[in-house]
Amino acid sequence: MTRMCSLVPGGVALLLAACSSGSGATERTRQPTATPPASPAPAESTASATSTADTSPYRVLAPAAGVVWREGESHMIRWSARRAGRVSIGAVMGGKDRGHLAFAVPAAADSFLWRVPPGFVTGFGIPRSDAVRVRIEDAEDPAIGIESAPFSIAGSH
Repeated sequence: MTRMCSLVPGGVALLLAACSSGSGATERTRQPTATPPASPAPAESTASATSTADTSPYRVLAPAAGVVWREGESHMIRWSARRAGRVSIGAVMGGKDRGHLAFAVPAAADSFLWRVPPGFVTGFGIPRSDAVRVRIEDAEDPAIGIESAPFSIAGSH
């Protein structure tokens, strides 16, 4: 996924980024990043890097990395939430937004049954995509969210 930056006064860039954690989940947030100092800072003053996925109020539990879902079948999307409220659920395929699957689902529900529509992948003239992700985002603030690890969707048998 590409990173897009725009420079603002004072040498600070706002970064809309996809940052991966070891779990393969990706969080999408706006994070200020400072211009690197001219000389390296002493080791004791350097803050330890925290994975942004660890700071997300959501974690995607299913689909898991590498699973294969088929068009026309129903599958459970599962997440955990460390905040009350509602989430919206979306899909991304090959870095392109495929739209929302559901709006304003109670975050505490922790699951959503999704029937993969026929043509979700095959409608683009390909038999399978191995670059699909599910996105769980705060319904009030879509900048707060996380994406699953990549999984596959294939055409029906």
